[in-house]
Amino acid sequence: MKNINIDEDLLRVNLQDRANEKEKAALVFWMSESSENKELFVRMTELWSSASNTEVFEQIDLELDWKRIQMKRKKKTPIMKYGLQYAAVVLICFGLSFLYLYNTTPGFGKLSKVQTAESKDKVELADGSQIQLNVNSKLIYPNHFGDNKRLVKLKGEAFFNIKRDTSKPFIIESGKTLIKVLGTSFNIRNITGNQTLVSVNTGVVSFKVKNNGQEIILKKGQVGLFKDNQLTLLNKPNRNCDSWRTGSLSFKNTPFIQVLEDIERLYKVKFKNENKKLENLKLTIDFNNYDLDKVLKQLELLIQANIEKKEQVIIIK
Repeated sequence: MKNINIDEDLLRVNLQDRANEKEKAALVFWMSESSENKELFVRMTELWSSASNTEVFEQIDLELDWKRIQMKRKKKTPIMKYGLQYAAVVLICFGLSFLYLYNTTPGFGKLSKVQTAESKDKVELADGSQIQLNVNSKLIYPNHFGDNKRLVKLKGEAFFNIKRDTSKPFIIESGKTLIKVLGTSFNIRNITGNQTLVSVNTGVVSFKVKNNGQEIILKKGQVGLFKDNQLTLLNKPNRNCDSWRTGSLSFKNTPFIQVLEDIERLYKVKFKNENKKLENLKLTIDFNNYDLDKVLKQLELLIQANIEKKEQVIIIK
């Protein structure tokens, strides 16, 4: 077995693809000395690639993290040199493994995670921004934001009230989209990876597709939809996008089917409409933090039809 030591600066510039011709040649020569050297570099490359392409964040300050784990090497006697050089390589591999976990695993280092099941939750970020999560939702965020941006990842539905910072835009990765703001309040519903709905309460929001650069700008009261790989500004947005948070529903000349869908989503029930005459009906009514029974009684009076509740299924006759 030949000498497996390699200077960490030489290794780093090659891993970062910043090596000049002389440094590349030195690496090639080192790998040619033994199969162990080549196998070791392959393992290091895989670790570095994993740490450079995290699931959550597009950019991680690997340069800074490398400096934190970089070893200070000193000249040693020939008898001790081999063992210390081997230990140096092992420590570099351990450091890269630790770096990968530190940068990518929520709860381990840089990242935290909030995940809801049957109940809602709230979280305040390091910058003072506040986020409310709906049921069955997940938010991954850094414990401390970097110097250039504030980046989080959402799966499910949440309402964001973002503290304004013009020097550090706030970016949410949700499904196949990116939502970028400086400071505003808005609701995001990531129904699946292929469908995301953004409704703006205050301020201005950039709504963008990650893979093709499509972008629309949403202002107060506007709603954008990503569906079938296309962004659309809805002409008649749903007035109840964040009813899960407010507890209220408001309908103005709204199609009957849409009314039922909004009630279903808020109260976690399912309607079965057996009265086909009602399908073309449009309703104007408000439900202000009513319990489900009160909603059904008022709806029954308004549509002049019988409504029966059987557990979580509501039958309209």
